Parts: sequence; C-alpha cells; structure tokens
Amino acid sequence: MIVMDFIKMIVELILYLYMLAIVLGAVLSWVNPNPANPVVRFIHNITEPVLSRVRQMLPVSYAGMDFSPIIVLLGIYFLRSLLSGGLVRSLGSLILLILDTFMLIILVRAILSWVSADPLNPLVRVIHSITEPVLRRIRQTIPLVYAGMDFSPLVVLLGLYILKKILWTSFSILM
Repeated sequence: MIVMDFIKMIVELILYLYMLAIVLGAVLSWVNPNPANPVVRFIHNITEPVLSRVRQMLPVSYAGMDFSPIIVLLGIYFLRSLLSGGLVRSLGSLILLILDTFMLIILVRAILSWVSADPLNPLVRVIHSITEPVLRRIRQTIPLVYAGMDFSPLVVLLGLYILKKILWTSFSILM
C-alpha cells in the first residue's frame, strides 16, 4: 500500500511538473525568445512532441492562436484528478474547471469592453468569438443595455455561478 501511494505521488508530481512546462512553453511562445537558449530548447523538446500530436489529431488553431497547450492541460488535469479521486470526481472537476475558465473569459471580455481594447488584436478577437454567441443570445432574449452599459456579461456570470453551485452539489452527492 505504501509503495502504491509513493508511485501515485511520483506520477502526480511528474504530471504537475509537465503542466508547468506546458504553461511555461506557452508563455515563452508569446514573447518569441531566443531559440538557442538552453532553457527554451529544453522546454520545447519536452512539450513539442505532445503538442504536435494534439495539433495533428484536432483542429486547435484559431485566428493565429494555438490552443493545443490548453487541450493538453485539460487532459493532464483530468488524469491527475482521475488518479486522486475516480472517474465521477474527475469528470466533475473537469466540468467545473471548464465553467471556471469560461467565467474568467467572460470577465476578461467585460473588462476589455471598459478599456476599449484593439478589436484587431488576435487575443481580443478570440475572446470575443468565444463569448459572443452566449452574450448575443442573452441580449436577444432580455435587452440588458442601459445607459450604454451592457449587463449581459453579468447575467451570464450569475447563471454560470448558479450552474456551478448546482453541479458542485450534484457531484458532492455522487461521491
């Protein structure tokens, strides 16, 4: 039993470190570092085989942005939670993570609208394309623009928060 716990701990540590490498690799790709740097080469060499495999299997690029690190991070997150809690808990935590991520994207979208971000920026375009279908449906159903302020992100955030609480309670009961 102790040996299995030790092996599980080592595997979880390796997965965690690999998640950090994926995040670091994504951040490095944004700043266009010197490819001759040994740290940059190391991060590229350990992450690129998995990322290129994901890129071959799924269309993960949109508006010039590569979403393969996000797909890999979700997969590793699922594996880590599967190791620590079983299938139902893993699916539940993955769904809750996706809801949290979407809530964060909605919040970033609202903040970007306050600061008049450049609409041609690729990141702004991706955030807009992810959030606009949901926000448009809310705006069509309930007109929530008052004094030039769009309150549809607030309604979506409130709805996602309620959904998250319902799912959290449901997954807690199942476990």
